[in-house]
Amino acid sequence: MIASAEPPTRFGAALRVEWSRTITFPFETLSTVGVNFVLVVVCWFFAPDWLVDQLFAVHRPLAFAVVLASWMYADVPTTNVLGSNADRVVAMLDDAPALRQLFDARAFVLWCVVTPIAAIAAVYSGLASDHMVAAMGGLVWIVVAPAGLLMIGPLLGVVFPYHPEPLRERWAQRSQFWTHIVRWVALLVVPYVWVPAIGGVLMMPSLLIWHITSSSSLFTGGTFPHLLLGLSVGVSIHLGAAFAGRAWMVALVRRRRVRLAAFLSDPKAG
Repeated sequence: MIASAEPPTRFGAALRVEWSRTITFPFETLSTVGVNFVLVVVCWFFAPDWLVDQLFAVHRPLAFAVVLASWMYADVPTTNVLGSNADRVVAMLDDAPALRQLFDARAFVLWCVVTPIAAIAAVYSGLASDHMVAAMGGLVWIVVAPAGLLMIGPLLGVVFPYHPEPLRERWAQRSQFWTHIVRWVALLVVPYVWVPAIGGVLMMPSLLIWHITSSSSLFTGGTFPHLLLGLSVGVSIHLGAAFAGRAWMVALVRRRRVRLAAFLSDPKAG
């Protein structure tokens, strides 16, 4: 049984706990974001064309920063919020304010890690391609869009949490092949589809507006009024999705609290 930890009573306290977890071994968030950063850079600039076409739906210079941010968010730090904080979550399954603080702190820390990297990439892409208006549109997306992603993405981890374990320990329990190997591998891979799909759905109204009102798109350099219109709609949708997603997550955790308590309290559950 994992010992329950007293949940922080304020957002500042929850944020300090999350930062401490982030910069403490095994550095799950930092290492995962770093690996995804390297993967995108290597594949974007050095992979053969056939592989690039399979990995990236859009492969234009101005899209690089947005794609980079999407990949850095599309992993277990975004989705497996409960499993990564099992000892804390067990203590707050009936505490809606504490759950909101946990989700907010986790999202904010991940946003702080990813946003500066992607923002630098956006500015560089704009300067290199001489399309700063479009690059600034990408920058707005990078700053605001994660609000929706980071509050809807963890729904996957609410339904299918898992315990982070060293690979040697997980392999030692391979007799429970389905729960400790197959399920775990699936939950490592699915976020690469799940998170971009959320981003695509939330961004669809903006893309539709750009398609209808302009012959250009965000990634080829559109006119400022059309860009502003699409971004205004997109920002509103992402912020609305953030509030709705957080409320949904809290309600879903509380509805599943008995099952989650049993699973999160047992490190050998999978």
